[in-house]
Amino acid sequence: MDLISIKKPTKANLLVSFMDIENFMSIAHGVPDSLKLFEMLNEMARAIIEEFEGTPGLVIKFIGDACLAVFPEAAADAGVLVLLAVKEKVEKLLSGFGFKNRLRVTAHFGEAAIGPYGWGDHVRLDVFGDSVQIAATLGRSEHKGRLIISPQAFRKLSPKTRKMFHKYTPPIVYVAE
Repeated sequence: MDLISIKKPTKANLLVSFMDIENFMSIAHGVPDSLKLFEMLNEMARAIIEEFEGTPGLVIKFIGDACLAVFPEAAADAGVLVLLAVKEKVEKLLSGFGFKNRLRVTAHFGEAAIGPYGWGDHVRLDVFGDSVQIAATLGRSEHKGRLIISPQAFRKLSPKTRKMFHKYTPPIVYVAE
């Protein structure tokens, strides 16, 4: 499925991912100049977008230090590898700015509605559904700064990619170091 070519809302099986900086408030308070904070977040957005270029995945949107992205079902393995690369790149970027914060990355696989959303000149591709909510809240209080995937996402991975994760319970999630 070519996500960019979607012209009307449709249901799709997707690997849905959320990314956000752990303890972002410490950064926001540590960078009192809002223009410098803006610059840092813009650099983070650039780093994420660069990792997605040339992949079947798509960055849906940024909201401050958070990012929502999706991959089509057939690209689950590629998606997880891109997410790991994003995590490493953003954490190096944060370190370069003098912060030790880690990037929390989650992924869940399931059905979602994807399509143009908005009105007039403000129409953008967006994604909605339970899968988005699950990805957004996955492992919220545990596993800080790690890549966390749901059992549904884990089952979509090849045996080789599965070896990068270990099971954590309860609730069951798979964590990459």
